[in-house]
Amino acid sequence: MSKKIKLGSLINEDEKAILDQLTKDLNMSQGEVIGYLLKNYSQLETNKSSLSLESFSLSNLEETEVKKALTNSEMQLDEVAKDGLLQRSRYLNSIADKQAQLESMTEEQMQKATFKGAANFKIEQAINTIIEHNNAQSEKSDKVCITKGIIFKLTGSNRQSINKWFAEHELMISDHNFKHNLTDIDNRKGKGFSFEELLGV
Repeated sequence: MSKKIKLGSLINEDEKAILDQLTKDLNMSQGEVIGYLLKNYSQLETNKSSLSLESFSLSNLEETEVKKALTNSEMQLDEVAKDGLLQRSRYLNSIADKQAQLESMTEEQMQKATFKGAANFKIEQAINTIIEHNNAQSEKSDKVCITKGIIFKLTGSNRQSINKWFAEHELMISDHNFKHNLTDIDNRKGKGFSFEELLGV
């Protein structure tokens, strides 16, 4: 038979009565009851910290897409969320690092720069601007589909650099456009329309 543990003066009479009742209801010793309560408390905390689709305020279409991806990949939601979080964080950090590097250079140094960040900075900046703009809009008509043509208009970067950037980030771009249900048709805003004015660049 298990020995009763001494709880000391930290437990009052009401709590002692509850503990005694639990030992009878569960047919356990005081020590076993405390172990049982601790185990259930730990499980509760784990469940509270676990991710769920409700944590992300997804639309019905987005939730369906995520469920399909989880089924197809046989991955858990927290694994997918971690991968996405890391990918997005690395992307934002790379932009910040390159921006800091470029801002420390003179105009002459910028023109002579040959490192990869100088070639891609304008493209990354333009795409990040579109992403932030779209995420802040409630009306689809105010959103911009990320396409090579739009990035060329906004940056004037050479087509080869744009094509390469799009090839390297195809998944991220397609995911964003899909999230907002955007295609290149949505960029047909009419003659004289200014994307620069819409995006504030």
